[in-house]
Amino acid sequence: MIRHNISDLERLLRVIFGVYAMLLGFLFISGLAGNLLGFLGLLLAITGAMGWSGIYTLLGRELPPVVEPATPEVQAEAAAETAAAEVPEDDTDGSSAPEAGESSEALEA
Repeated sequence: MIRHNISDLERLLRVIFGVYAMLLGFLFISGLAGNLLGFLGLLLAITGAMGWSGIYTLLGRELPPVVEPATPEVQAEAAAETAAAEVPEDDTDGSSAPEAGESSEALEA
């Protein structure tokens, strides 16, 4: 499967201008200029319909991958993971600092 490297707007414009150039070149302009314009229009229309351009591939142009919207279940799971990450963990080393207002003698007794 060919990965698209032409955006939707550019595809639409390529098809419209490609068909226009083909009609203009093949029907209304005679000679070499008409044939060149017609074939250029044909090329534009085909690349627009396919959504892929060989020249863009050679230049390294790629469209960003499409990100699917998350389902409500996935969003709830992500929110739960975020909330769990924000909870501070308990001190497990057994040492505790005296609280405000307590003296060290009260802790020893």
